[in-house]
Amino acid sequence: GSSAGMFSSWTGGLGRGGAHAQVGANAAEVEPPPSFLSSIKTFVGMEEPPRQPETWQQTAGRKCNELGEVLCPCARLSYTQRIIGFGVCAAVGVLLGWLAVSLIIFPFTFGLLYSLCILCFLLSTFFLAGPMEQAKSMMQPHRIVSSLVFLGALVGTIIIAITVGSTILILIGIVIQTAALVWYVASYVPFARDAISSGIKSITGLFTS
Repeated sequence: GSSAGMFSSWTGGLGRGGAHAQVGANAAEVEPPPSFLSSIKTFVGMEEPPRQPETWQQTAGRKCNELGEVLCPCARLSYTQRIIGFGVCAAVGVLLGWLAVSLIIFPFTFGLLYSLCILCFLLSTFFLAGPMEQAKSMMQPHRIVSSLVFLGALVGTIIIAITVGSTILILIGIVIQTAALVWYVASYVPFARDAISSGIKSITGLFTS
């Protein structure tokens, strides 16, 4: 009986000692708060501030950027190469636009060249801002509707011009994509959308009054 009691007391002491050691280890893992001197050094720029843990939004954005660099070569180009790419796409867009205006009496050719002109200008922005940044900008809540309408009308006009060749549908597609593009670009200019809305209301008021 006495030996059993001594064994229980000895094992209990070991258990308590192990628990205290574990608590001590956990306490050692917790970083102490920064001292006053360390805070002063960080404030004046002598030390780097402690890195904050990354949020899930930041992680998702970083993963998207890494995926864009893998899938799109534009993200790995130098600044000079991006400027050259932008200039080439913009020059091709200007050439296609000039040809489209020259052949405006032929709706099929005009619709195809006009849409390809706009597409070249859109691709040129990918070289400046990067494809992922441009896509994220286009998908902002105040731009997503105009972006989707513009892209849908652009692709639809090209498909109709190549396959169906309907003059009426091509002209409708050109009007829709141009209006959506103007509304999209206006989102970057302060009060531009308000001015456009006021102008449309004034014009419609002349016909309804």
